[in-house]
Amino acid sequence: MGKPIAPIDAAALLAIALIWGVNNVLTMAAVEHFPPMLFAGLRFLLTAIVLLPFLRSAWGQWRTLLAIAALSGPIHFAFVYAGFAAADDVTPVVIAAQLWIPFSVALAAMVLGERVGPARAAGVGLAFVGVAAMAFDPRVLHQAWALTLIAAGAFIWACVSILIRRSPGAKPLSIQVWTAWVAFPALLGASAATETGQGASIAAAPWQAWAAVAFAGLVSSVGANALLFRLVQKYEVARTTPYLLSTPVFSAVLGVAFLGDVLTPQVLIGGALAMAGVALCALAERRPQPRSAV
Repeated sequence: MGKPIAPIDAAALLAIALIWGVNNVLTMAAVEHFPPMLFAGLRFLLTAIVLLPFLRSAWGQWRTLLAIAALSGPIHFAFVYAGFAAADDVTPVVIAAQLWIPFSVALAAMVLGERVGPARAAGVGLAFVGVAAMAFDPRVLHQAWALTLIAAGAFIWACVSILIRRSPGAKPLSIQVWTAWVAFPALLGASAATETGQGASIAAAPWQAWAAVAFAGLVSSVGANALLFRLVQKYEVARTTPYLLSTPVFSAVLGVAFLGDVLTPQVLIGGALAMAGVALCALAERRPQPRSAV
């Protein structure tokens, strides 16, 4: 068994979930002003510029970093933002995006041989049931194509987490700078090929839309994602990812507070179950770990 997660790292994982929750709400607002692929391209363009000094330090691991960058940047976000564009409601999309967590746990067990104890497995299952309950709505079935795209993007992100786990020498900021420099030209090119009105949207976008670009490019990509990569390298995937199932809970609360979303009983019940699952995973970390045989 791997080492338990330190309390400060558990707090960092919840902080990542909060940042992603804020980013979801800001993205939902921003794509009303920017075409989705354009928004994603602008996000990574900002990240690429800010992290340019870290590009040189990455050359020694360019093969691994290129594979991670291609998957986590243009391929992952092409599916995700296409799913956002195809969806009628945002909540099911945010929920479907969390599929990367059980995907990651399953892949870590199959590919890396990581062991998932019964308490942690129960916590993951309970948290995911809670997340799914938040999105229980007959309208979800009418968005099957959008959810399929998001689920494909989630599986790709799970593969990225496994690659990062197998690359302990790759520096988190190096991963992010390579991702950004691979992603932004590909996403802007996709925007040019499939979207219209980019110039008009840039000219007319209010400051709030640009603030969403800045938050996504700096706080989410540079801050939260880089921190997550470090934690995934440090701990087993089954230990880190359950905490991130609280992301939709934060998104739902912020949606109520700032977007006028309705806090329904299913959201309250689902959120409570999700947080209970996260708490169960956290309690599993506090159990005494069996000593290895000498």
